Amino acid sequence: MNLNRPHIVIIGAGVSGLTAAFRLNQAGYQTTILEKSTQPGGQLATTELNVSNLRARPLPIEHYYHHVFRGDIHLIKLCDELNIANALEWRDSTMGYYTQNKLHKFGTPLSLLRFTPLSVINRLKFIGSVLRLQFLTSQSRAEQWAAYTWFQKQGYSTVWNIIWKPLFDMKFGEWADRISLVWLWDKLQMRGKSRGKSGNSEQLGYMQGSFKTLCDALSKKVLSGGTQLRLNASIDQILHDRETGKFRIKTSDGDIEADKVICTTSARILERIVPFSEAFQKKLNQYRYTNAICLLLTLKQPLGPFYWTNIGDPDSPFGGVIEHTNWIPASSYGDAHIVYLSRYLPDDHPLWQSDNETITGTFIDYLGKIFPDFDPSQIIENRLFKQADAQPLVPVGYTPPNHVTEIPGLFWTSTHHTYPHDRGINFAIEQGNLIAKTVIESF
Repeated sequence: MNLNRPHIVIIGAGVSGLTAAFRLNQAGYQTTILEKSTQPGGQLATTELNVSNLRARPLPIEHYYHHVFRGDIHLIKLCDELNIANALEWRDSTMGYYTQNKLHKFGTPLSLLRFTPLSVINRLKFIGSVLRLQFLTSQSRAEQWAAYTWFQKQGYSTVWNIIWKPLFDMKFGEWADRISLVWLWDKLQMRGKSRGKSGNSEQLGYMQGSFKTLCDALSKKVLSGGTQLRLNASIDQILHDRETGKFRIKTSDGDIEADKVICTTSARILERIVPFSEAFQKKLNQYRYTNAICLLLTLKQPLGPFYWTNIGDPDSPFGGVIEHTNWIPASSYGDAHIVYLSRYLPDDHPLWQSDNETITGTFIDYLGKIFPDFDPSQIIENRLFKQADAQPLVPVGYTPPNHVTEIPGLFWTSTHHTYPHDRGINFAIEQGNLIAKTVIESF
């Protein structure tokens, strides 16, 4: 490390922060990463499964379900650089949809043609709407519409009401009718690239040993490059001296000085820790989120037949059932079966404000309605994870933020910057690359 080079402090040791440190190290800069958690990884953080009754050693699993797509070029390139490309495995996935008190196979051409909650004509309309969004609609055209409005105006109102409305309501709450069509457009583009030529299967990627393999490799690389990684370091305030141009970052374990600062936090956290002008705070307030709840269940028996089941029942407390071991073999987890139950909620939702025991009980009680053979005695253990500001809200007319803030030398990247793409590992890596490039060019 060249001590005469500028010192850059990165707030957050998620994938974007680690990637930015990696690129800055390659360019010869001093870097320090400050992370409030006990481990690097951000939303890729893992926990160890307690399956000692089935297997001797603990096994890592993500707090929140993750997979990657065939078109995730930034991830694939980084894995090559870190010599972990062989750890990335591609497997066929399966999808279901629960609606009108019944579980349906979903996601393949044949299953869509047999999807009885829609009439035959509306099944064809659904397939037609997906093909239009995948092949005939450009980003600029998609940006002109709210998803709800587009489906209504194009004659797909029943398709919206049966398929998409329940999912948008679960994910975006009161914002559901305002979310830009580009959000769904991009999702369908990515999934289309992960399908085989027949269209009958979608291949998704996972890493041997969980995505902890990626975080560990990145952490090892930046540490060997001279980065200081300080965990358990929550940020109280970031102060800028206009005369010297230097920064003072006040943390829970002492102050640290920097020539430039990269924040990888949500807009709400950024506003709290930096004394911006009233005008800039108003800009930050435009960038909204919903929060995520994920209940991780370890079961003795499989739950259902699909990897990913969307829940189209408005009475359900959760919006998705992700049975990880219907995609990654249960033998990888000592023959235990791993299930995530997920829900996105605003700050004022009673479930978000409930204690963990109440949320867990509510989720488990409802699970038996979807899967009648499920018995709570099958649960080996459960763990609940809550992530504030997890899902960016992108209404029609949305404009993504800049990496450069009003304070010279203070840069910002977040899940809002990935637009038109939704959050994901690949785009977190891309943002790490872009923010590092922006900082380097600022010198």
